[in-house]
Amino acid sequence: MKAVRITVIGGGYVGLVSGACLAAIGHDVTIIERDPTRRTAIDQAQAPFFEPGLAELLMAHRLKTAAEISPETVGTAHVTLVCVGTPSGGDAPDLSALESAVLAVAQACCDRDGDHVIAVKSTVPPGTTRRVLNDARSGLPDADKARVHGVMNPEFLRQGVAVNDFQNPDRIVIGAETDRAREIMAQVYAPYDCPILTTSLETAEMAKCGANAALATLISFSNEMAALCERTPGADVADVLEAITLDRRWAVDGQPAGITRYLVAGGGFGGSCLPKDVDALRHFADGLGASTPVLDGTAAVNKARPGAVVDAIARAAGGLSGKRVAMLGLAFKPDTDDTRDSPAIALYHRIKTAGARVTAWDPMVSDDAAARIDFGMQRVPSVELAVKGADMVVIGTAWHHLFEIDWAKLAGLASDPLLFDTRGAFGRGTPPRGWRYHTIGHHPDTEAT
Repeated sequence: MKAVRITVIGGGYVGLVSGACLAAIGHDVTIIERDPTRRTAIDQAQAPFFEPGLAELLMAHRLKTAAEISPETVGTAHVTLVCVGTPSGGDAPDLSALESAVLAVAQACCDRDGDHVIAVKSTVPPGTTRRVLNDARSGLPDADKARVHGVMNPEFLRQGVAVNDFQNPDRIVIGAETDRAREIMAQVYAPYDCPILTTSLETAEMAKCGANAALATLISFSNEMAALCERTPGADVADVLEAITLDRRWAVDGQPAGITRYLVAGGGFGGSCLPKDVDALRHFADGLGASTPVLDGTAAVNKARPGAVVDAIARAAGGLSGKRVAMLGLAFKPDTDDTRDSPAIALYHRIKTAGARVTAWDPMVSDDAAARIDFGMQRVPSVELAVKGADMVVIGTAWHHLFEIDWAKLAGLASDPLLFDTRGAFGRGTPPRGWRYHTIGHHPDTEAT
């Protein structure tokens, strides 16, 4: 394999995982990261956020870093991967960081020999990459315009398993302007044995947005089924969804396909991608004069779901006002410390607004992140301290730590051993002994285990 010199703009979840994994297969990688704390951590081969397997990669394959985009850091590279945030700016994503980065990279490549690929990995609405690239090249000399090639190379990484997803991809999508851009990106991904789909820029953008929208739709469908079961005496949403996923059309080699993990009821979808990308695609469609009834419904179900779950929690507790509630888990999913748009946070705020006193525990979310959620949050370092004296325990994140707990012993610390599992953490297994166990997706008259 021919090593490629790669610059990665952004040392966040996508950029740092991508850079570390590409370095691990022999490429020469430099991370551009303005945040000095994050940059120092990378320089010291430490992961600045929690992602399983990342710390080990950084220790084994030391990455170079720089604070700014410059001719020295970018101009000598073959490829720049743009992995900056595109946070929600209302309905449409805020593209200012992307526009600034692409412009700076294009300018840094002036008066340099050889071709340079600017590959956008940030998730953006269709048409964005071409527009941003054309804007950035508009002020360049003609010779430099011809050497700067544009690519949309979306990421399909799941937080919590991102390193494995990058190292063992199920597909790679390369939307490229030119044949030369495709050739260079083929060198980048030469070691990977998976389908490589080469497309237009716009198709690659739409593929990423569509993939996330499909996952979000499955989750909202599951929650809509849960809402129906909660109004139907005797119905159980877990059994309903299991019956659906046992259909051989959802199976691979007789086993449920991985996609069925998104057919699960809970407090809704969260994180930095699905909520933002569904809204962005709806906004994009609105600009085209196209209707999106499926996506509109997906968003509406997700918005309503935390309130419906808290209503169920309140019914189980006989009201929340004045109650002491232990909230177990704040991250939007296990194996990440990310709380962006976390369903657990939505539940936390609603439970607190209902008049409960909430004590929170999460094994990975930092004190700084918890303070940003709620400056007055009462947060403790152990499950035991969270549960002590609680009138109710609510599982907000299905952390694997929950299965290492002696729940029978823990029941003795609570004022009332009432457990409400909003994430189906115990699945089809045996509920914790010594607790009155409630989950979503049941009629209120259904007796708790």
